[in-house]
Amino acid sequence: MTKKTERVKTKRGEVVLKLNEPVRAVPGGSRRGSVRVSGPEFAMVRLRERVNRLLLAHDLERPISSISPRDLALIRQISLEGAVTNQEPALRLNAIAALASFPTPENVNALVDLAAHGEDYYVRGHALQALGATGLQPVVSILREGLKSSSGFEKRAAEKGLLQLGRKIGPAALRVAFHGERQESALEGLKRVLDSLAAPKENTGKRAPKRSVTAKRPRQSYSAGT
Repeated sequence: MTKKTERVKTKRGEVVLKLNEPVRAVPGGSRRGSVRVSGPEFAMVRLRERVNRLLLAHDLERPISSISPRDLALIRQISLEGAVTNQEPALRLNAIAALASFPTPENVNALVDLAAHGEDYYVRGHALQALGATGLQPVVSILREGLKSSSGFEKRAAEKGLLQLGRKIGPAALRVAFHGERQESALEGLKRVLDSLAAPKENTGKRAPKRSVTAKRPRQSYSAGT
């Protein structure tokens, strides 16, 4: 059965096409008034906005004093949010880095899961580096496996994490953790880390004393007859 259409003129004078078919009944009417809800009624929305600002505004290589324990569950959630959530990539990566500053069992487990099962090498690499920043010796085995990755980004991230960890637990602990390791890529990564730990630190904090560059005028000697 074909449906007939008719031209209908609206109040504004516009002509539209209207299907010649029965109108479907909508309980409560087809139009409903909107309800404006103010921001303070959404406590979780306000909390999320505050944490987002913290994660995007701070240098997360240092602990964030503004983060409270109640924020950690939300930060863990942000660290798991992939591209489908349409969030800024920097927000998630900063959340991963922030978990390292609070190495609770829940946060470390989240980082271990991301390092092993993250959806791409970029996420896995940032999780590996964050694990090294926790300073916890048991994560050495995770970083050792990261050195065996086929991704160059993950390998470099594992080395950075291992270097951060070695500065906290010492080179001897790293050697013990790699005892019996035979894979060449892992041993090469360990060697680079140990070489970096053994290298003397550059003293960039003190400035060399300034030397006066004003040249002194040589004295002239005069004889009595001149």
